[in-house]
Amino acid sequence: MSPASGSVFGREGLGGLPIIDGHCHPLLRDFMAPTLDQFRRLLTESREQAILAHHAPALPLTRRLLQALGTLYGVPAEEAAVLEARTSQLDAARLRELFRAQHVAALLVDDGYPPNALSIEEMRRVLPCRVHRVLRLERLAETLILKGLEFEEFQAAFRAELEAAPAHGVVAFKSIVAYRSGLEVGPVTEAEARDAYEAVRREARGQERLRLVSKPLLDFLLGEALARAAELDLPLQLHTGFGDADLDLLKANPLLLRPLLTSQEARGAKVVLLHLGYPYYREAAYLAGLHSGVYVDCSLALPYLQETLVPVLRELLGLAPWTKLLYGSDLYGIPELYWFAAGLGREVVGRTLEMLVEDRMLTREDALRAAEGILAGNALTLYRLPQDAPAGPGPH
Repeated sequence: MSPASGSVFGREGLGGLPIIDGHCHPLLRDFMAPTLDQFRRLLTESREQAILAHHAPALPLTRRLLQALGTLYGVPAEEAAVLEARTSQLDAARLRELFRAQHVAALLVDDGYPPNALSIEEMRRVLPCRVHRVLRLERLAETLILKGLEFEEFQAAFRAELEAAPAHGVVAFKSIVAYRSGLEVGPVTEAEARDAYEAVRREARGQERLRLVSKPLLDFLLGEALARAAELDLPLQLHTGFGDADLDLLKANPLLLRPLLTSQEARGAKVVLLHLGYPYYREAAYLAGLHSGVYVDCSLALPYLQETLVPVLRELLGLAPWTKLLYGSDLYGIPELYWFAAGLGREVVGRTLEMLVEDRMLTREDALRAAEGILAGNALTLYRLPQDAPAGPGPH
């Protein structure tokens, strides 16, 4: 993708800047040979078969991806041709070439989704960049509940896992409470949490899987995790805004978090509002501009909205400093998507900053510093990441 911001950033645009994908998900276990259905699911939040069969291929983002992959593999920009070509052409050397071309230095991976995906260690053996783990809180809680522990044992085990997380390479916590019970998180006493836990434990008895939806327990655990995150200096990522079909979007407005963000538990904590809170990006920008510990991540909105995101980011940067904005993709499944999204993100960020320079809101030097921060620098600082990016072996 050629940079659209050359007139401001020079001939190479932002092409030489490193990128850290601050929020994404693992590769599929069969990432070398996904089915057509799996491939179509990669760029849509819908799980309706009619959408996947008839409408997903008509998404402009899907068309753009196919064009990029068709060019990459020298085949027509058609699903069947691309899927066939990549099985023989995607090897370790090609993967290193792709990640080097977009300067993808690191991925922060929430391994709580999808199921049947590679582990963090397996991804490190496959990808030519650093791979850092983000711990999903609800998955941890569900795993512990299924053990049938007493509440005090559960509470101690949950805290112990959080406190041990940095030693195991975790760079952030992540919550999907927006999906389960909404972002209007309120105070919960230990007695209320114990009662809620006992009810959940009874329902889970004898089950192999659990989807935790108890609001009192979820709110209590999020408060616990936020306090531990502050003590450990680990950011806590929160899903906000749009997402899968099981989300009540009205309960995913980041402004609902205001009481939590001003609570005792949040003192000293760093909270990352994922997905720009879209369509509530104004609310997300407001919170990031108001609270020193609140940051905004671009993932999902980027790449889904493509260049239509430019005016959104321009408006967001009117309220939130560029030091609070982080690049991310929210993508998963096949490694080319991390490369594809990085190029698109670089272009969208470049166009946005170019407009701000043209409108004399930023100087060229300001814009370059902003680009460096948004694409990688802010993540390096916030997540305290190492600055070198070793080349991994790639797939065999």
